[in-house]
Amino acid sequence: QHKECVQCRAFNKGEKKDTCAQECSHFNITKVENRDKLPQPGQVDPLSHCKEKDVDDCWFYFTYSVNGNNEATVHVVETPECPTGPDIIP
Repeated sequence: QHKECVQCRAFNKGEKKDTCAQECSHFNITKVENRDKLPQPGQVDPLSHCKEKDVDDCWFYFTYSVNGNNEATVHVVETPECPTGPDIIP
């Protein structure tokens, strides 16, 4: 459910990129370098790990958590994983 908002906030693309400011300002977003830097389960706030495909057919990873004040925080890996061409061995 958060895919389109995370996509437009983090990468400025996707279905909601034109309405991002209006529709997607309900969470704080933090970019991290790689998946190892995402928050891990076991912290106090409920946490969802998500893996979604973006408009360019790349995978992007993010976590979504809500704290006791009902504030949502998203951590997103700053570089989506894009499929490379097939490995062809001559």
